[in-house]
Amino acid sequence: METAFAEILAGYGIVQPARIEPCGHAAWLVLAGDDMLVLREIKRRSAKADLSLRAIEHLLAQGFAGLPAWRRDAAGQLGVRAGHSTWLLSELVDGHGALLGLESDALATAAALGSLHRASAELNGDEMPEPLDMYHRYLSRCRDRIRSLRTYVLMAHNKLRRTAMDRGFLAAVETVLPQAEATLERLESSQWAELAEQSRKQGLFVYRRVGRNGVVLTNEPQPRAVFVDWGGCRRECHVTDVARLALRVIKGTGGDSALLGRVIAAYDRERPMSAGEKSILMLVLEFPDRLYQLAQRYYEHKRDWPENTFVRHLKRAMQEYQTQMACIQEHTEASRGG
Repeated sequence: METAFAEILAGYGIVQPARIEPCGHAAWLVLAGDDMLVLREIKRRSAKADLSLRAIEHLLAQGFAGLPAWRRDAAGQLGVRAGHSTWLLSELVDGHGALLGLESDALATAAALGSLHRASAELNGDEMPEPLDMYHRYLSRCRDRIRSLRTYVLMAHNKLRRTAMDRGFLAAVETVLPQAEATLERLESSQWAELAEQSRKQGLFVYRRVGRNGVVLTNEPQPRAVFVDWGGCRRECHVTDVARLALRVIKGTGGDSALLGRVIAAYDRERPMSAGEKSILMLVLEFPDRLYQLAQRYYEHKRDWPENTFVRHLKRAMQEYQTQMACIQEHTEASRGG
């Protein structure tokens, strides 16, 4: 790996010996002379990685302030390709990972995400290959996950000897599955198709790495959110990005509906959301993705965890889901009252 790092850094014009050490998810701190840099890996080198690079270039051209200072190679390109990855090199941002349970971090991140989505418009999505078009796939994904949950129910019911996980899962889906089906029905009758098509025509893209590993809050007098990990950039409807932020805030605060409202308002000030978008956002937040992912690991992927580990994760997932639903209901009632 040392040889690969040397080749990557040489592509950026750094040939003197440098100390390299891990500093986060797919990120390495590079000490080269007086420079403190961060090398980040995008574990894709085809069209998906190209989208990330094009998105960054687009934001730079728009004057978006939420990016680190990037280094370029001798040809003026942002990324250096090595192996099956694309590598980005930037100045180290003096700050801390976004702790979305803290009000200041959550509000700064929400405002920056709104600015990012506003600046992301007009990246010509029609030039990108169709397989990367995720705008219209969210409802299909929800349908697939509900079908999978039904299949997992059959698998648990038909076991000769049910495990503790089987019993816990069957008790959980008795309530969660009807709620998920009702949420999907409301999503299908919502303005999702129109919103997705609008996002596609505007050429919007989403960041997907909202959270401590992907966002740094600077130590400046007026902290600013900097988006540093571009490995998840996708062409997708922007509401899904706002939902990721909102879910992390709900989890980080234990379901503080008042802060959730302020986060949505902070985003809304930078990129105004219609009433329909806000309604769809609440529906996206209701979907039980965490329970589905855990059940998939157990029934489909056969993950090698002890039984008590699965049960512990199941209890935690259900607690998070109940907190999530209660927070959404409180926020919705407060919004109607306002």
